[in-house]
Amino acid sequence: MEELPVAEARPALLEWYRATRRRLPWRGDAPPYNGSTAGVNKAGSRAAQVAAEPSPVGEVSAYGVWVSEIMCQQTRVEAVIPYWLAWMEAFPTVQDLAAASEEQVNAKWAGLGFYRRARMLHEGAKQVVDDFDGQLPQTVDGLLRLKGVGPYTAGAIASISFGVPAPIVDGNVLRVLSRL
Repeated sequence: MEELPVAEARPALLEWYRATRRRLPWRGDAPPYNGSTAGVNKAGSRAAQVAAEPSPVGEVSAYGVWVSEIMCQQTRVEAVIPYWLAWMEAFPTVQDLAAASEEQVNAKWAGLGFYRRARMLHEGAKQVVDDFDGQLPQTVDGLLRLKGVGPYTAGAIASISFGVPAPIVDGNVLRVLSRL
């Protein structure tokens, strides 16, 4: 088997991502959202659909990415979309989340399970307001100081929101690397 040089792999992966990526609200995409990967492997049908769609139109907020990363833990992306939209309507800023009661937070989280994630997100929001003047840290190290944020989540927030190169290896990355 011949190895694919990094110089060729990087643009090929980026092109594949642009052609097949999911349209998600926390990426700044306009509706309709397509959290499912169904149809991605069907001879270009998904690639043609996404390639014809416009690029993100909305702002990608670090807070919104953080919420999505926590919600997506142990939950399917397509199941998270309506919860994320309702959450962001109820708590549009980290300050709104920090000011919310535990009951309000749990009510918006109801149905996602693993309520510890909601509690940690709520506590983390209070930290952001109290310790970081309401702004999420922009580095992996700074994000790791937040309650409930581990290496994967810190890297995802830093890379997606702030353009920080933060390599993350999870099951999806391992599948891509094994195929390369």
